[in-house]
Amino acid sequence: MSRYSPPELLAARHQPTGFSCRSEEQSAWLTEMAKQAHGTGTTRVFVVTEIDQPAVVAYYAWCMASGGHPARRPAGAPGGRQTP
Repeated sequence: MSRYSPPELLAARHQPTGFSCRSEEQSAWLTEMAKQAHGTGTTRVFVVTEIDQPAVVAYYAWCMASGGHPARRPAGAPGGRQTP
């Protein structure tokens, strides 16, 4: 049996404070920005904790990005609208 919970969406009960990994930037993002980014819907943050513990031990995040609607790209551009 694993001592870790499966990944789940970041929630108020999770405590990212104190999280540290090899990347200082990624550690800082989780502790300073993740809840805001997740709350606004621009990013979906998944966290792993030890079972029945609030401290985050691992995470991954998906950024909800878009390249724009194809009709707004110039004709002939990669992914652009088709010309007759």
